[in-house]
Amino acid sequence: MRKQLINPPFLSLLWVITSYGGWLMVLLTSLFWKWSGMASLGMFYLLFAAPILMLFTAMSIARQQLSLYHRWIFRASVAYLPLIGVLILIAVLSK
Repeated sequence: MRKQLINPPFLSLLWVITSYGGWLMVLLTSLFWKWSGMASLGMFYLLFAAPILMLFTAMSIARQQLSLYHRWIFRASVAYLPLIGVLILIAVLSK
């Protein structure tokens, strides 16, 4: 990525991977292990802090859409909030 881009989106990519990887960890924890306090802290981050970080990531990437990496990070950031809404709706309706 460094050879191809002038301004690589390392920090933005970190937030996107952390947020989507966190959802994967929550899913695996709920399916295969016992729920713990650490899982609750992760869920707190995913529901309250991650949407704000993803919003700022999308806004910063929108100003500098330069490459394919930037476009994919922008799309993942924009899709995060609707994805949370769908997951919450599924959880509420399944009870």
